[in-house]
Amino acid sequence: MPLMPIWIIRHVDHERLGHIPSILDELKLPYHSISLSLNDPLPNLDEVSGIISMGGPMSAYDKDQHHWIEKEEAFLRSAHERDIPILGICLGGQILAQAFGAKIHKTPKCELGWLPLTKTGNQNNPLLKNLDLPDFFQLHYDVFDLPGGAVN
Repeated sequence: MPLMPIWIIRHVDHERLGHIPSILDELKLPYHSISLSLNDPLPNLDEVSGIISMGGPMSAYDKDQHHWIEKEEAFLRSAHERDIPILGICLGGQILAQAFGAKIHKTPKCELGWLPLTKTGNQNNPLLKNLDLPDFFQLHYDVFDLPGGAVN
């Protein structure tokens, strides 16, 4: 039985996927990319082995302007109920956290720059234990609390 693809959810159609495709190709993991801003439909969860929810210029609390946010939240909750792995990057992290009850907050000022990524919480997680931790570029106006049961 072939491995079901990882689905990459983009929130703006011009968003690039960076190194994600080359990493997935190297690992021989199939993937598909959709853009919610183009009204691409979310996949059937029976056809999903993992989800990567990408960033975007909007905020997770901008539901009035971006009606797909609530649909994505419901989709991510359903995926979690099925134990499908989910990675939220930037806006995707906000939407994932908000889907599980976390509050999203506007920061007093923009956070911008190259900052080191540090491991906290479950450092022995097989997905993270061998992860190289280079400096990452950050640009955001929003932060979020962790939802109940989440590990930082």
